Parts: sequence; C-alpha cells; structure tokens
Amino acid sequence: MKHEKSFDIARSIRAIEGLKVDLLGAVTGLFRSLQGGPDSDALAETLSQVIFYTWRLAGRLGVPMELVNARLSGKVESLRVGEPDAAAVELAGISRG
Repeated sequence: MKHEKSFDIARSIRAIEGLKVDLLGAVTGLFRSLQGGPDSDALAETLSQVIFYTWRLAGRLGVPMELVNARLSGKVESLRVGEPDAAAVELAGISRG
C-alpha cells in the first residue's frame, strides 16, 4: 500500500511538472507570435493555450476552478469599471519611483 502511494505521488509530481513545461511552451509560443506581427488568430490561439494550461495546472494543484473563475471574473470586472488591479498600481508606483 505504501509503495502504491509513493508511485501516486511521483505520478502527480510528474504530471505537474509536465503541465509547467506545457505552460512555459505556450508562453514561449505567445512571445513568438508577438514577434511575428499582428495576427489575431495566432495570438488568440496562443493566449487560449496559456489560459488552458494555467487552468489545468490550477486543477492539478488542487485549486478549485470556481475560485480561479471567481478571481478572473473579478479582474475582468475591475477592467470593465476602470478600477486598476493591485499589480497595475504596484507597477505604476515602481515606474514613478
């Protein structure tokens, strides 16, 4: 029984590492798409891959999809009503300082 559990842990770690590699590959693809000039289809494809692998990684790490979706919805709502998010405020402070 203990032996099977260690294999499950190793398999889970391997899956997480694989998703991290996939996510990094998607981000690399995004940067390559940006270098190639404006192509909405290519950008949409690579951006959707980044989002897809981020969601899969979150699920594998045990973060409930409802929580990820709620946080994402909050960020989208902040953009819609013109409220800067914390990262934007921090970035603005760094660029001024």
